[in-house]
Amino acid sequence: MEISSLAGNLFGAGSDTSSSTLVTFVLACCAFPETLPRAWEELDRVVGPHRSPTFEDEPDLPYVKAFVKEVLRWRSVAIIGGQPHAPIKDDCYKVQCTSLNPLNTWVQGNVWAIHHHEREFPEPDRFNPDRYFEESPVHRPFPVDKGYMTFGWGRRVCSGQGLAEQGTFITIARLLWGFDIRKVLDQHGNEIPVDIFDFTNGLNMRPNPFECQITPRNQEICSTIRREGLQALQDLSQYDGETKYRMSTYYNSEKL
Repeated sequence: MEISSLAGNLFGAGSDTSSSTLVTFVLACCAFPETLPRAWEELDRVVGPHRSPTFEDEPDLPYVKAFVKEVLRWRSVAIIGGQPHAPIKDDCYKVQCTSLNPLNTWVQGNVWAIHHHEREFPEPDRFNPDRYFEESPVHRPFPVDKGYMTFGWGRRVCSGQGLAEQGTFITIARLLWGFDIRKVLDQHGNEIPVDIFDFTNGLNMRPNPFECQITPRNQEICSTIRREGLQALQDLSQYDGETKYRMSTYYNSEKL
């Protein structure tokens, strides 16, 4: 039962959190468009317009990886990360024992506070992938190698962390590769601002609805998206009929 529950949690707990992370990514692109050209340059150089990024490209996409890390840090979906912890015996905070945590005290990490500490992340509300490069003036040696604590820590770390990180990387890499994501324009041609603090309330949060425009970066990439989309539908068609649901609702090839 525990194994089946764990397997189910990988999908159930990951669906809303992963989609919320991607909405946050779109908001970051709209609010901080100056971060996009470097990502486009890297993707054009490593991947090119005739195929979309794959997992094999990851080692050669350091800025895209930093972009993903910054999405996970900037507006972490689970602001109280991971599962609650409790000491198995009376414990002291810091060497001087300035605070006593008695046996079985509920201990919960505040991910938002950690990810927005000025000492670790200068200008924490500014979306800045450069902070993950040692040569950057805003780089700080964070206590963990990943540079964020979005998924909790210790033995109660999120069991779907690896799956979520891989899925987030490949999705963001392909969205950056394929599209120019920007603010929409009003009737006078002026950009409509987005609010980087307008988020839902709750343990898991996401941006409240906002407007944006998403367009293919160029015609070559647009053709590649259409070609790979049709190929994906063909590859998945073998599973049609196994459930009452279809593998995709976008079957009208004329739309492609």
